[in-house]
Amino acid sequence: MKIGVFYGSTTGDTEELAKKLGERLEAEVYNVEDGLEKIEDFELILLGSSTWGLGEIQEDWWVWVNVLKTLDLRGKKVGVFGTGDSVSYSETFANALAVLADAATEAGAKIVGCMDKKCYEGVEKSRAIREDKLIGLAVDQINQPKLTEKRVEWWIESLICETKRGI
Repeated sequence: MKIGVFYGSTTGDTEELAKKLGERLEAEVYNVEDGLEKIEDFELILLGSSTWGLGEIQEDWWVWVNVLKTLDLRGKKVGVFGTGDSVSYSETFANALAVLADAATEAGAKIVGCMDKKCYEGVEKSRAIREDKLIGLAVDQINQPKLTEKRVEWWIESLICETKRGI
């Protein structure tokens, strides 16, 4: 399965996470500004962004999220990931994941890789919560860096299982 990882990053945390995912999944990794035109070449697409301010997507995505909505992603599986601050911004933690997932869904993709909300204590109102699940992988390098590795491993296993089962 051909996997592509596309990210936007300001401080480097999301870029680091994208590269980690790319390495472990043997995927091609691109900054969204440099590679979104290649997105349709992949069967599994991972989209990453940090969440800023009161729930805004990272600035590299501002233009590209609208382009993403216009692509033909029918038959593609998309997983979303990102970074944020679950303590200071618990109500908007990982909102960028929802923005990416909604854009990919509008383009015809199927979202894979949801995580149990219970893994994210104190996160109750984020737009990234759907049916008691977090819509993708969210990490908090500020308050919970020790949980990052475990979350990454679980998410990768989940992605592999879902794509093998054809979900």
